Parts: sequence; C-alpha cells; structure tokens
Amino acid sequence: MSEVRKGKDLHLDRDVALKCLQPFQDPQRIIDEQTALQEVTSKHVVQLLDIVQEKLDSVNRTFLVIEYIDGADLQEFTFEYNEEYLIMLWQIASGLSQIHSFSVIHRDIKPGNIRIDQEGVAKIFDFGLARQQGVNNKTQNAMGTPLYIAPEMFGDSTINFTISADVFSFGVMALTLLKRQPPTWVSQLPRSIPVGAVAAHIPEFPASIADIIQRCLSETPDRRPSMHDVCSAISKILLKDKHTAQLVLAGSVSNIDKDRREGFPKVVITTSQEVVSGLKIRYDGYDFIVVENIGDVVANNLPIKPGAKLAPSCVIAFPRTGSTQPYFATFNVNQPEVLI
Repeated sequence: MSEVRKGKDLHLDRDVALKCLQPFQDPQRIIDEQTALQEVTSKHVVQLLDIVQEKLDSVNRTFLVIEYIDGADLQEFTFEYNEEYLIMLWQIASGLSQIHSFSVIHRDIKPGNIRIDQEGVAKIFDFGLARQQGVNNKTQNAMGTPLYIAPEMFGDSTINFTISADVFSFGVMALTLLKRQPPTWVSQLPRSIPVGAVAAHIPEFPASIADIIQRCLSETPDRRPSMHDVCSAISKILLKDKHTAQLVLAGSVSNIDKDRREGFPKVVITTSQEVVSGLKIRYDGYDFIVVENIGDVVANNLPIKPGAKLAPSCVIAFPRTGSTQPYFATFNVNQPEVLI
C-alpha cells in the first residue's frame, strides 16, 4: 500500500525513512498511521519524527518521516526454543502492551512488520491499518495477512474489533517464529483451537506460557489476555533464579538466592540455644515462600502462614521471651529486569 525511501535529516545528520502511500491508496491510511505513531512512545515501536509535503512525479505527496532502523525484518521459522526466542516474544509483547495502553490497535501484527536493529531491539512498524479503539475501530473487510488475522475479522458485516485482534496475531506469531511446521489448525478457517494444543505443539513451554498463548488464540476476543499479562508471564520465566533476598536481623545478614535457596533467621535464648521465634524461607526461583513459622512471626504487622509469599519489601517482627518488644528485621528482594 505504500513505498518507503531512505533519506537524510540534514539538520541532525541522521538517516531517516520517508514513507508515503501509493497513489491509488485511500489517503486516510496515511492519516491513520500518523495518528497512531504520534500517540505511542515505546522503545519497541518505530518513532515518528516529522511529516512533510513534497512533490513526487509532479504530484503533491505526504511523507511520514520515520526513525530509520538499520536491521532486518523478523522472519518466520528462524528460532530454536531458547532464551533468545523468549526474549523476542517478550519484546514484541512489551511493544504491543505499550501500543494498547494508548488505545491503538495495530491490526497487522506479523513477523514482517517487526524489525530488529543492530542492538537486537525489536521495533514494531507499519501502522497503515491502525485504528483507535473506541473511535474508528470498525471494518467491513478482513485486511492483513490471513494467517495472522483474528477469526472475528472474517465476518460478512460491519465488525467492531478491539485490541484483542492484535493479541490473537501475537499468539499465532509465537508459533510461526519457531523452526517447526505450524499445526494445521493455525491456517484453517474458521479456526478452532483444540484444548491443550499449544502445549502439545511446543512441549518446551512452561505451563504458564503455554496456557497464556493458548488463551491468546481463543476464538472469543473477550477470553484473550491483555498483552500486559502476556508480557508479565514471559518476564517471570525469563527472570527465574535471578532474584536475591536479603534479611537483616540484629546485625546479622542472611542472603537467599539460587545458590542458597533456604534461610532460617531466628531469635534464640542464648543459654539453651532454644529457638524462640524463627521463619524458614525458601526461594523457588520466582518467589520467597514461608516454609515454617515458629513463635508467631509477623510481616508488616500481618500474620504469615506456611505457604505464603513474602512481600518483596517488608518489616518482619520476631517475638522474644520476656519482652513485649520484638526484634525487627528488614526483608528486601532485588527487582531484576529483562535487559535488551
């Protein structure tokens, strides 16, 4: 629908991309893309820099001046199942989550509309079909690449679509990026996704990821998760075993992490070494779980039972014999992030 040329910003001495519609296309499409791009700010979305009017072949044309991404478009069937693949899914999910936070629907999510720059950062581009949810999110035609189009878009009447259409496209892309033949149900129309189909197709997926990708592919838009929830689920897997908790009690420091998964800070009666109060904590790779509570230890003035997750930052009170004043300890967990 459009053509893109490489240009030079002479003021800032940088390469840019100049995009305009083909002459036979609806001029509204360039306005839709402009509107979408000027709304969204994200590391994982191409940036709109300017809008210029120039003559091309004696015809006045509107050009979007867009960030030039020196890299290659994402390709289907290129990833093994590994951390690189999960990080790519996380980047795309992050970009979509931010796009949706501005109520923008991309409507054409597929590998060919995602470019990877020289630093490995994924950037979503080509907003030519984008719409604003609640403003102009109606259509009578299923436009885009059929494999990635959500099932509700294939109706024969006016369709009121939502950001969940992008969620479906993301779910399909999670399958087509891997170096394996996609299951037949992906390309069948109308689509009917069998229960447990994602886990069966990608057995390497942790259960939480298989479940949320399966829900992305739901035939019912309202049953699909938000991209924020998808991003969080993938992030949790990527950050497994990367947390460190530190508990400081009476000048003694206890660290709990993947190399020391259990800690047992406690208050004892010195003469008999009897434990008056204590808290056994175990790190399961994701959370810090209370295994045992001796002496009614509380966190932030709330009781904590075995099986409870400790808050990432809290004050823990350890009762002691012969005193109404407990020993107080601070408990803090670092906040690791997925880094690109």
